[in-house]
Parts: sequence; structure tokens; C-alpha cells
Amino acid sequence: LRPADLLPPPRPLACFRSSRFEPYLVLRTDEAPPYDEAFRGYGKNKIEFVARLRYSGFAFAVLPVGFVCHCPHPVSSDKRAWLKLSRGHHDSDRLYKDSVAKLLANLQPANRTWLCKDRPLSSPSP
Repeated sequence: LRPADLLPPPRPLACFRSSRFEPYLVLRTDEAPPYDEAFRGYGKNKIEFVARLRYSGFAFAVLPVGFVCHCPHPVSSDKRAWLKLSRGHHDSDRLYKDSVAKLLANLQPANRTWLCKDRPLSSPSP
């Protein structure tokens, strides 16, 4: 047996509790869509990317045994500038809304990972 054979399998994630969720992701680079280069500086780039994955039919799972490390870093000048504006008044907010509207316009309803509050009754529970 290999060590990986002793680990519990990934647990499917049926829905997301929030559209603002920024999970750590593991994707094959040949399958992942590119980041939207319109997002510059700070704000909404990862949220938009996860939304694109959710609306494009990617399946999500939680690895029950594993960990990642995030090393704290100083607040960037882009984030400081972003924090000075009130919520909803950033270029990234407009870009995010426009991107999600385009995704929804081209959406195949069965081909998405729903938000839990919007999930159809026929979908499995989280």
C-alpha cells in the first residue's frame, strides 16, 4: 500500500455557503481557465475566479486530511488604497458584477456548483 491509499477520500462539496468564499484550490493547469487580467491590484480577483469555476461545471471537494500554510505579509499599497473607498465603489466591484452577469447569461443550469441558499431541492445537501 502507498501512503495515499490510507487517506480518506476527498469529500464532495455540494454547494458554497457564500459567493465571497476564497478556498485554496488545486487545479490542473491544462484544465483551469486563466485569471481575468482586467482585475488589477487588490480585490475580487480570487472571488471572480472561483465564481467562474463554479459556473463552468468544476466539481469541488474538501480534502479531509491535509493542510496549507499561509504566511502573513504586510498590507500592500493596493489594499490600503482599496480600504479607503467604501464597499461597492471599487473598479473591481464593477468588474466582478459584469463578469458574473456574463457567466450567468451563458450558464447551463445543471452545470454549476450552487450557493447553498439557492440550491435546487434535487441537489445533494452539503
